[in-house]
Amino acid sequence: MAVTELGQVGRVRKDGRFDIPADTLRDLGWAPGDAVHVARDGDALVLTRRPVDWVTRFAGKMDHVWGTREEVLRYLDEERESADRSLRTTADGEP
Repeated sequence: MAVTELGQVGRVRKDGRFDIPADTLRDLGWAPGDAVHVARDGDALVLTRRPVDWVTRFAGKMDHVWGTREEVLRYLDEERESADRSLRTTADGEP
């Protein structure tokens, strides 16, 4: 992971909250109420905004596993046709 030095300073409050400079939040597109995942990496914290819509977040991320969208749709069509043939054969009384 690349680290970008922003030259800005946040502060830890007495109640344990941490202030992040507003410019940084605006640059990231973060807004009040966004859920943030906090992970620890040694003595560093990694903050990641949690997506509101997980479907959109992961859409298209598994191409290397399942193939392209067109390949997946073609596969599904073939499976449906095979199932339909199987049902027709069974309905006709043939094994």
